[in-house]
Amino acid sequence: MSIASRAVNGTALLALLPITLAANPATAASADASAVQRTAKTWVLRTVKDPTVVASVFNGSTTDGSTVVLFPFHGGNHQKWEMIPEKGGWFQLKDLNAGKCLTNHLDGVGDHALLTMYTCQNLAGQLWAQVSIENTGTSTLVNNASGKCMDQGKPASAGGYYQLDQFGCTGTQSELWKITAPP
Repeated sequence: MSIASRAVNGTALLALLPITLAANPATAASADASAVQRTAKTWVLRTVKDPTVVASVFNGSTTDGSTVVLFPFHGGNHQKWEMIPEKGGWFQLKDLNAGKCLTNHLDGVGDHALLTMYTCQNLAGQLWAQVSIENTGTSTLVNNASGKCMDQGKPASAGGYYQLDQFGCTGTQSELWKITAPP
């Protein structure tokens, strides 16, 4: 199934994104480092705004409700993610440390709803779509429950690190990600 045919709560996914995508997502994905079709098992999510930091479960926590922040990459399993394919082209993002899924907390639909870790249950708030941005090597990650993009968020009280949240997809750097294999 192509990206163009996916829907979020009945709304075409592409209609949610005010950004230019490849005319043929399958062709662009096969040539792009941020391809929708993945063969490797583990990935690092780097923000375009500051590629030295990655999506990390705060302090390597393994409990439900754990905070997900941007933190300098050091190679810990709480900074590595597995993309678990689900039906309709969606996937779950499961961290390698605790085996829990990145979750739109309480399936929030508002801007700045926090992203946290919970036991994987294939809930709409745990399903994500990767939309590759043409000729950039970057992607947005769109949540199934809200249709909003994963965003670097605002500084959290936990150490002043940015806590991941969701925001309406606008194409800004804070919602663009380089999804790469760990070094």
